[in-house]
Amino acid sequence: MLSAPAKTAKQHDALDEKSKKDKAALKALIGYARLDILEHADRLKFGEYNPRRVDNVQVQKLLESFYINEVDRYLPDHLIHLFIARKLLVGQCWSDDKYAGEKLPKVEIVSSAPADWCFIAAGGQHRLEALKLWIVKIQKLLNDKQQEEKKILNQEVDDETKDETLLYLTNVLQPQIDHLKAKVTANGNWIIALYDKGVLFILFIS
Repeated sequence: MLSAPAKTAKQHDALDEKSKKDKAALKALIGYARLDILEHADRLKFGEYNPRRVDNVQVQKLLESFYINEVDRYLPDHLIHLFIARKLLVGQCWSDDKYAGEKLPKVEIVSSAPADWCFIAAGGQHRLEALKLWIVKIQKLLNDKQQEEKKILNQEVDDETKDETLLYLTNVLQPQIDHLKAKVTANGNWIIALYDKGVLFILFIS
């Protein structure tokens, strides 16, 4: 029976480093919240913990997934890890429950924060880029549906098609508009895990 090849010293060092980082992250974890990553896109700094460049193929795959499976913005498996100094957060704008969904508190930053404050993001850049494209498409779909509704309401309807038109407006078009409006309102809200950057820095240098 063949045994698995022994790990090299380099592989052991890599595993030890990953284990160290995982333990440090757990100690630095503040909690879970929601953040509109589109609204705060300029406040997200990528590349410090994950230097991978944006892969347009991956962005398109995510975009297709958004169209087919909807945007699971509050699914814990899809959370984005963000690092920030805890002192910049207002009160306790986070939760210990990552399954709280839409009830997750919204992240708030203190008014005294420096002008150049930012979140250090460990991943999530592909989701952000896909979401930017998705929301433009959804807004266009909403505009098209609203224009269709306006056109129908402004046109003359004869008695023969009046009931059919009313049913279409009530049972088909209006639910579509409401669904799209909800998506636009949600915008870039996404589940995030907040980490205290100061604690993480101390753990890594200790």
